Amino acid sequence: MNTKRITVELNEEEVYFLKQYANVYKAERNKDFTTEPIVVVQKEVHLPCPHDMGVEGVEYYEATIGDIHHTKEEVVEWALEEWELNERQLSELQEFLDDEYSDDFDTSRHGDFEGIDFKISKNGYQIVWEPVAYFLTRAEAEKYCKYQAHNLGKCRIYTENAGYANDGDYPKLTKTLLKMGMILND
Repeated sequence: MNTKRITVELNEEEVYFLKQYANVYKAERNKDFTTEPIVVVQKEVHLPCPHDMGVEGVEYYEATIGDIHHTKEEVVEWALEEWELNERQLSELQEFLDDEYSDDFDTSRHGDFEGIDFKISKNGYQIVWEPVAYFLTRAEAEKYCKYQAHNLGKCRIYTENAGYANDGDYPKLTKTLLKMGMILND
């Protein structure tokens, strides 16, 4: 294979990233056991889906009061604060929330709730992890999660593989960057 020698002028930030990449590469691969890694920051997204009997893939339910979505615990807390429910009413509400096949709850259809007026609908959803940003190192992904925490909500760092037996440009480029970082660290 023919090789070429080139001279590249790098600024301080570029030198820092190349050196960092070379410094953490081996330790990060020992942690994630991934060759040709792509480090991805993913945020949690709730993907709505019907929760009729027999529908597969529904993982969680959230209750909607008006236009606001709540967890089961938040609904109970809200109902207790707003309406001061007695034990029987609370038990009936909890039974609805725990029954995965019940779609909605309307106090006007329940004799035990005279003078109390609210409607709750339940919506099924799946949790999916949506890619938000890509990095060469977990160290940079962790920094990103800190300075973007206000936009990300619940997130995670996940290391993906560039693909089985990938002989394309990405693995070759990352190896070149790794080699440059190692030279700069010497």
